[in-house]
Amino acid sequence: MSHTYSSNRIHVVFGAKERQKRLHEAHQPKLWAYIAGIARNHEFEAIKVGGAEDHCHALILLPAPMPLSKGGSGPQGLLLQMAQ
Repeated sequence: MSHTYSSNRIHVVFGAKERQKRLHEAHQPKLWAYIAGIARNHEFEAIKVGGAEDHCHALILLPAPMPLSKGGSGPQGLLLQMAQ
């Protein structure tokens, strides 16, 4: 009998254009919650979302059956669509 364990985590970092300080502190909690919601809606688990005024980090756990090739483009692509 074989046993497998899968824990695929992706660290996604987005920077504002030319590192301009566009993510004001007052808006950050809502933005982090919004990004976590996007991940949740697409069956990813957002372990931690945060950042500063000029960039954003998201640590995302992919579901075990999802191939890494899909997961690598998935969270980043979803977040890029949200940012536009």
